[in-house]
Amino acid sequence: MRWVLLLAAVAVFAAACTTGGIVKEKTFDDACSEINQTAERNSCYAELAVSLNNSDPCSFIQENSALESSCRAEVSISADDRLGCQDIKDEKAQGYCLARIAGLRAELPVCENIDDADWKDVCYSNVAEATNKSEICSKIERDSFADLCYDTLAKKINYGASCVYISDSTKRERCFLAVAVSTQDADLCNELGIRENRWTCFQRVAKSKKDAGICELIGVKSVIDICRQSVNEQIIATVNAS
Repeated sequence: MRWVLLLAAVAVFAAACTTGGIVKEKTFDDACSEINQTAERNSCYAELAVSLNNSDPCSFIQENSALESSCRAEVSISADDRLGCQDIKDEKAQGYCLARIAGLRAELPVCENIDDADWKDVCYSNVAEATNKSEICSKIERDSFADLCYDTLAKKINYGASCVYISDSTKRERCFLAVAVSTQDADLCNELGIRENRWTCFQRVAKSKKDAGICELIGVKSVIDICRQSVNEQIIATVNAS
């Protein structure tokens, strides 16, 4: 009898090893198990996990580790659970999760726990935007990501100084132009390196302020005349419309 019990215990142990040593117990009402197609059933578990704000259904996703990691990430983000993010084994999914959490919390140190370089850059950008601190953009390694970070912050908080750090000259010009018009600050137009862009900037600021005198800053009579005419036409149109 003792040998029978021993053999039964060995059989249970072997079965546990075959299934990864973990017997999954459901802590939720499972309607997904009735779905025959694996892909549809997996999607059902992923949606259920997010709706319940409970990562347990993610464990029942089969043959799709990427979806399981994504499932755990979305639940952790929804629950503002940083530790849940760190438990995710997939590096990119973990990075995505932590980047979102850092942005939601406006906590820069969370970014230091990210191993994936791209998601670390996204994390810095998220925190910069959440805190309105453009200096955080300097931590971003990729130039394209850093440029986007500086550009986004400059336009969001109307801070032209952030445009200076944009490495792409075309994007830098557009940044100064946008902030100059938004803040009606003609002085920022002088930061544009291309003469024609400066003319456009002065004209747009002049029209925004309805001040034809700003056109004089262009310095070229023929262009000044065009600028003045455009501003005056807008003033007349505004008066007629009122």
